[in-house]
Amino acid sequence: MDVDIAVMLNTADKVKFADAYPSVDYYVPPIEILEIEINRNNRGHFNVIHNQTGSKADFYPSRSHPFFDWAFENRRKVKFEDRSLMLCPPEYVILWKLEFFREGGAEKHVQDIVGVLRVTGEELDTSMLTGVINKLNLDKQWATVQERLKSNP
Repeated sequence: MDVDIAVMLNTADKVKFADAYPSVDYYVPPIEILEIEINRNNRGHFNVIHNQTGSKADFYPSRSHPFFDWAFENRRKVKFEDRSLMLCPPEYVILWKLEFFREGGAEKHVQDIVGVLRVTGEELDTSMLTGVINKLNLDKQWATVQERLKSNP
């Protein structure tokens, strides 16, 4: 599994962002790609990969997603080694993955959502999630996830 991070970046931040991940240790997309993804109105996405372990972080800079502000306000603080990180709430990750699944049909997104559901358990705000799923017309995709969850407990 990887980590998903909603980020508030503007074009001026692209160099600082890339510099935060030394190329000797990390793969970071070229500056031109960062700029394209940061400037997307919707669905901006890029990842950073740790060269030695292959661990991956997916970054979502699109501010126009209808629940981006909610995700940023509800980000979660977690400890990782000697640092604290602020991560997307799992509900937001699930919404993104449901949208990607609707658009492309890739089973990977369903598997990712099932993994998130298994890890988060009781801490998930299911009433918020269900309401947004209905609002974004993701009911069919959500039903697929629920079927997979039941068939692979």
